[in-house]
Amino acid sequence: MIKLTTTYTKELLIKFSNYIVKAQLAFLCAMAVCTLIVYLITILGIVFNTISTTTIICAITITICNLLWLFLRLGFPRIFAKKSKNLGTVTTYTFYEDNFTYESISPYGNSNGSVKLEILSKVEKKGSYLYMLLNRSSGNILDLSELSQKEIDDLERCFRMNLSDKKIKWSK
Repeated sequence: MIKLTTTYTKELLIKFSNYIVKAQLAFLCAMAVCTLIVYLITILGIVFNTISTTTIICAITITICNLLWLFLRLGFPRIFAKKSKNLGTVTTYTFYEDNFTYESISPYGNSNGSVKLEILSKVEKKGSYLYMLLNRSSGNILDLSELSQKEIDDLERCFRMNLSDKKIKWSK
């Protein structure tokens, strides 16, 4: 049994948001390629004087979508982190061999539950933080700084027993 407590601060919430953006790199690359194609078609239409209203609408739409996505993923979390309902939440995680339990205490109420490790889609340790994702855009960030190296190694072993190697990234 490994027990740790994480207090969700503004900095921690922004760190998790940044991690989610970086985890969606494939989506970002696909959007960049699509945007480039639409812009090239628009430029070629202007150069050869064959531009259509549809091309202009596509260029404007993809620009608005990209700016909106960037704002929602990068700007929104920074602006509203101070007002997040997770801000100030103290969550205690207890890890067992095949699951973990959590108990959250926040100004808005308390919650608790249990999660099987096998349903996690990704687990990544970077520095003193552990990111546990349930899907591509939701999960938890845990501060491992209060754990000993033995406890961190035990935690890694629990994940490796329950998840495939491609779902785990573990750096020292």
